[in-house]
Parts: sequence; C-alpha cells; structure tokens
Amino acid sequence: MFTGIRPSFGLAIALLCGCAPVQKQSNPNIASDADAANASALQSSVEYVPGELNEESLLDLLTAELAGQQRDFDTAFELYFRQAQLNRSTELAERATRIAQFNRNPEAVLTAARLWQEIAPEAAEPPQILINILLHEARFAEAFELLRAEPSFGAEILLVIESLLDTFDQESAAELAELLQQRLDASPEQLDLLLVLARVQILRQEETTALNLLNRGLAIEPEQPDLIVEKAQLLRSVYSDAEQALELVESALASNRDHRQLRAVHVQLLLELQPDSVEAAVERAIDQAERDPQLVYYYALLLLENEQPQQSLVLLDELISRDPARTDLNLYIGVNHETLGNREAAIQAFAKVESGDLLFNAVSRALGLLETGTEYERAQALVESARASDEERASQLAVIFARWAGDNGELERGLDYLNKQIEADPNDVSLLYTRALMVEPLDHQQMLDDLERAYALNPDNAGTQNALGYSLLEHSQEYRRAYELIERALAESPDDPAYLDSMGWALHKLERNSEALPYLERAFEQMPDPEVTSHLIIVLTQLGEIERAKALLTEQEELYPGNEDLAEARRWLER
Repeated sequence: MFTGIRPSFGLAIALLCGCAPVQKQSNPNIASDADAANASALQSSVEYVPGELNEESLLDLLTAELAGQQRDFDTAFELYFRQAQLNRSTELAERATRIAQFNRNPEAVLTAARLWQEIAPEAAEPPQILINILLHEARFAEAFELLRAEPSFGAEILLVIESLLDTFDQESAAELAELLQQRLDASPEQLDLLLVLARVQILRQEETTALNLLNRGLAIEPEQPDLIVEKAQLLRSVYSDAEQALELVESALASNRDHRQLRAVHVQLLLELQPDSVEAAVERAIDQAERDPQLVYYYALLLLENEQPQQSLVLLDELISRDPARTDLNLYIGVNHETLGNREAAIQAFAKVESGDLLFNAVSRALGLLETGTEYERAQALVESARASDEERASQLAVIFARWAGDNGELERGLDYLNKQIEADPNDVSLLYTRALMVEPLDHQQMLDDLERAYALNPDNAGTQNALGYSLLEHSQEYRRAYELIERALAESPDDPAYLDSMGWALHKLERNSEALPYLERAFEQMPDPEVTSHLIIVLTQLGEIERAKALLTEQEELYPGNEDLAEARRWLER
C-alpha cells in the first residue's frame, strides 16, 4: 500500500479541470500547431508561489500518486521532490522523504530530508532522519557535523545513536564521546544522555570513566533502573564483582518491580551466585509481566543456556501449549531432554520440528543420538519425514544424513543414499559436492567428475572453485588450471584460510615456493590444523628454513600425535 500524505483526488481533478479548458481534437493522438502554441504559452506562464499549488503542480501530484499506487516509487519520488523544490512546500518535502524511506533508498532519503530541513529549519524531524541515515551508512563525519548543529540531544537522537553503537570504530567513538560530553556539560542532569555516554565509553574500553559517569547519575537519581542495569553489568563483566552487582540490583527492585531488564539482570546474577533461587526469581519476573510469551521464551532459553533444563522445559511446555504450531520450540525441548539424559524423549522432540532453519539443527541432533549400526533405518525414516515436511530444505537434509552415515562407519550406505538422490535430481550442486567429498577415499575420478559437474552448474561459487582447484592439485597434473580456479575463489574471499592454504599449495606445485610461503603463513595463523601445518612445513623445507620447519613439526606432533598429514611433512624433512 502506498501510504503517507495523500491529496484529495476529487479536489485536485476539479482544480485541474478549472485551470485549463479541455480542447477537442479530431485525432486525439495528433496535436495541432495552435494546441502546441497554447501549451507552450501555458507552460511559460506557470508561476510558483511558495506553499501554493498551480496547474502543473496538481498534474505532477496526480501522476505521482498514480505512480505510487502502481508501485513505481522512483517516479513518485521524483515528482514530489520536484514540486517540493519548486513550491518550497514543507508538506511535499516531507512526502518525498516518506516515499524514499518506504522505498528504502538512503540517498533519496538524504536528498529529500535535506530539502525538508532547508525549507523548514525549525522542524525537529529532518535532522533526526539525516543523522539516522548517515550513522547507518557509517558516514560519521557528516553525521557529527549535523549533531554539532543540534542545540540539544533529545530522546530520539539518543535512541538512534544507542541503536548503532556497534557500528562505531574507535576513532569515531572517541569523537562521539567528545560530542556527548559537551552536551552533558551543558545539561549535567540529563540522565539519558549520561547513560549513552557511559555506553560509548564502555565501547572505547574506558570502563573507569563509564563507572564514574554511572555513579554520577545515581547520585542524582539513586534508584534509576537503566543506570543500575548498566552499572551491574559493568561490575559483573569488567570488575568481576557479581556480589556487589546483585546487592545493587536487589535494592533497586524494591522501587522498580516492573522493570524487565532489571529483573533479567537479577536472574543472570542469581544463576551465577545463587542458582537455587533462580526458579522463584524467574516466576516473579514472568508473573510481573503477566506471563508475556516473549518474556517466557527469553527465560526458557536463558535457563537452557545456563544448564537449568528442568525449569526451561516447564516454560517451553507452557509456550507450546499456548501455540502448538510453534514446532521450532521442540528443538529446545529436545536439547533439555538431552541434557537430562532422556535420550528417547530428546529424539522424539527433535523429530517434531517441522520446518525452518532450526530443522537442520534438530535433525543433526537426533542423528547424533542414533546408532548407525542398529538404528540406520530409523534414522533414515526420521530424515525422510523431515524432508517431506519441508521440501525447500530436502536437499540439505539429504546431505546431513549422508554425511552422518559416512562419519559413523557407514560410508558405502551413505554413498548409496546419495546416489539415489542424485539420480532423482542430477543437477543438485549440494548433492554432487557432498558425494565428491565423501567418495574421495574410494574413487578420485568420481570425485573430480562430481566437482566438475558442480562447477559447470555453478561456476561463480567460490567454494566450488576452491574445492575443484584443490582436488586438481591433489589428483591431477592440471596445476595451472587449479591455480586459476583458486585465484578466482580467493578474489571473492581474500581472507578465507582454506582458500589461502589452497593458493599456497598451488604455488608450491608450480614450484613458486617463495610466493607460496606468505599465503600458507596467513592460513596457518587463522587455521593451524595438521593439513595446513603440513603444507607450511613442506614449503619451509623447500626454502631451506629447516630449523623453523622442525620446531613447527615438533610443536604440532605434540598436539596431533599420529596424524598422517604431519607424517608426510616429516618425510619431507627427513629426505
């Protein structure tokens, strides 16, 4: 629906018809010379008076509204913005801004809001919109310029700043802190401003400054709940003083019984210090909020994460009894039963998740509780039921099952299952890719064939490029093609450690060990597993850095005794 300020169509049409008489023509598609002259004269005579509409304005606005109803928001915006410029109309500038916001076009929002601010410099909303967009776009210098022009920081601006704190780097956070401090100096008792400044200082790792600010605020209003929540979290996480934090929160709860965040922090502290008191505290918090389902859900997951499965189960059962269609809750019910050692109840709960991304987690967890040797058919039936309930995720579920079988000693059966799925859908890239990985120990050519097919179906996928490239390095002599494939993958994800390792190994195969070393060092820094380590040791050996290679091998063999990749690296060292 196209929403916002809507002019009256009846009035607009009446005015438009009154402004210019309708000319009759023998052919409606061909205008006479006289008509053209009249139109030209009319256009040249158009005058714009600030805040008033003329015949051209009405035609533009009617066209804009029709464009909006047809979801042509770009045209609607252009026409409203044009008329706002010509008429200097606050209402039209606001309308253009709203259309740009609805159309999610940040640059158009900035353009229209700037015009709105120019026409109505006293209006509070345009600078708020501009600051919001600029901060979202991380255009801090422009945002700070607008903030400096603001005589004070009201709740709306502070809310925008607070919601985007995670986007600030250290330099911009320091500048923001300076701006906020200047405003606080002018309004020393503005507690919402003080709180945001304290949070900025925490972001800057200036915890002592933040704590002093919070204490200053509490000296003004000792029971202010938001300040107490922030101070309690700071005491707990930075100063490791959960006892003082708990004392502070419990004192504040006496006068802030319905403050949800304060109660949530109270429960978190009790989980750490007095776990036997948690159940009663959670019930008080939920009852105080009239058992709001969102709050019940929050506490159910909080208790699950903190190994309180029995009470978490009670809350989850309450939620699912209210809304049986929320089958996703069964994932958490299953996790709680698994924690309690109720294997069968956990499997049954996981099997009740019907759709959505949590379905993958539920199926994986259920399979993890089943034995491949004695419960293979049950596992397959569970997966097939899940695939039938969510056809969009059927392919990924097949991959999960096949890999579960392969990882648990049933490689042949897992491959048979995959073969049947690929026969039914020979162009499914994820199935082909998975079979390639699983079949590698048995049939290198089949692996390469599957990866070639997956690559042909999806040539721009970096994962497929890297997998095919690395496999060519290991099982063919096509080192140049492998290098080119890996180069494309690395261009897409230049910091991916797997791709860095592949590039280093490709350069080694091309006998360019000096170039290979930096890639392998970067890969090892991020992912020091035995395979990457082996590649790095081999290249170091080739470059004559024997002592460094030996030291690295000794260190890694202690971590991964008997590893075959490291054994290969040792063979290179001992040549």
